[in-house]
Parts: sequence; structure tokens; C-alpha cells
Amino acid sequence: MTKFREFWNVPTQLIFAQTRLETGRFTSGIFKDINNLFGMNHPSRRETTSLGNSGRKESSYSVGFATYKNWYDSIVDYFLRQENFNIVPKMNEFIDDGYSKNQSYMMATKDSNYFEDPEYIEKWESSYKASTVYKILSFFLPILVGFVVVKSYDNIPYSLKNKFKFS
Repeated sequence: MTKFREFWNVPTQLIFAQTRLETGRFTSGIFKDINNLFGMNHPSRRETTSLGNSGRKESSYSVGFATYKNWYDSIVDYFLRQENFNIVPKMNEFIDDGYSKNQSYMMATKDSNYFEDPEYIEKWESSYKASTVYKILSFFLPILVGFVVVKSYDNIPYSLKNKFKFS
């Protein structure tokens, strides 16, 4: 996907945090039913991978969420949208003004009218911090579990050792 090379500088963890926020930690109906990872509406004036308007309205200002064949198409459409609104050049302007890379991307996205919630950036940052903690835990948890299993091997009953092929 070299088409979106300009976005290679955007931290993937930040995009992941936005999907966590938009999908209610991957539990929302638009995520499960119509493969919409970013809560995006079907666009009327730009290139899109959306199959059309779902007809679902989850808020008073929504015109209907975009429906996608799969998650990949949802991600591609997100970058098509960000590209259409020149997010990376605007992000670079914020970086020049002293903002961090993450803050700059969020501010450029805000300026493109991606969201209306005045607390969205705070929620996005919170989701980012939570996903960062998850990333750290997902790295160390298998090590911890492995350590616990090895450390407690002598305490495992013989019948379980045979069942789970510990011996």
C-alpha cells in the first residue's frame, strides 16, 4: 500500500487508539455489523471504498455510517479521507509550531471536522495511553505466564501434566 506512504510517519498505535475509541473497544454495532472501524459516514464527494450508506443513525447529526466489505477497506477509506483533507501537510504545520507528532496528527484531524465532540482529543489520548499499556502487557504477559508455568511445574498434578503434555 505505497499509495499512503505519507502516513508512514504517523504512529500506528495512535491509529489503533482511534479505532478503539470509535468502536467502543471493538464492541459497537457498526464495527461488528458493517466493518466500520472509524465511525465514518459514507462520503459524497471523494474516492471511497465504502459500499454505501448503512442507513444507521447513531446520533442526531449523523447522515448514516459507511458500510465496508471488510476491515481492510475501512482502513483504506480512512486514509483516503485523511489524504483528501491534507492531514499530513497540516500535521507538519503543527509540528513546526512545537506540537508532538501525536498531538499534531490529532489537531490536524480535528481541524478537518472529523469529530464534533469537544472532548474527543482527550478521549483519543486516553485510548492511546490505554492501548500503550495493553501493548506493554501483551509483550510481558506471555513471559510472565511462561515463568509461572515453569516455576509451578512441580506443583502440577501428574494427571494434568499428562493431559496437557507438560511432561
